[in-house]
Amino acid sequence: YEILFLSLGSNINPFENVQQMLKGLLEISPCIDISRIVRTEAVGFSSASFFLNMAVRVVTSQPATDLKMQLNELESRLGRNRNDPNKKLKDRTADLDILFSLEKHETFVAKSLLPKEDYVLPTLLDLLNYLELDHEGVAMELEGLVDLHVDYTLIGMQPLTLEYHPTLGVTAKSIKCLCYVSSTCFNQS
Repeated sequence: YEILFLSLGSNINPFENVQQMLKGLLEISPCIDISRIVRTEAVGFSSASFFLNMAVRVVTSQPATDLKMQLNELESRLGRNRNDPNKKLKDRTADLDILFSLEKHETFVAKSLLPKEDYVLPTLLDLLNYLELDHEGVAMELEGLVDLHVDYTLIGMQPLTLEYHPTLGVTAKSIKCLCYVSSTCFNQS
């Protein structure tokens, strides 16, 4: 299976679209670990709309190339035009990017894997610290924290582990887990 770290962002109806992206990710991975959510300004283009950004860890049986296709489909389903040559310079409903992957027993993230973008790096470091993974990143203050509900679960103000329950919807777990493709979560050690 693949352990992948993603960045997630939206600045068109961001509260609704972040919820929908997380639900879509839970269709791919039985549980996900998420960072806190930050409100940021657009980078690389002018926009009157703020972004909501966060980092996510997913575990899937699919290779990264297949996951990227699913992420693109999720973005399209939420209204992003994947064929627009200027898509990186426009407001977007959904932006899901694979940052890097780790092997099952890896507990260290090299500096070369860390993104440079100020709107991605702080949330990724937040998630890595939550997961107790060593890294070469310098701790950064998270500013502009935002909370929102996914089903009945409040997210955004602290890193969490989420899972999907058929009758309860999206729920938070009180412990970190490493989710295997069998849909069973085990404590990470």
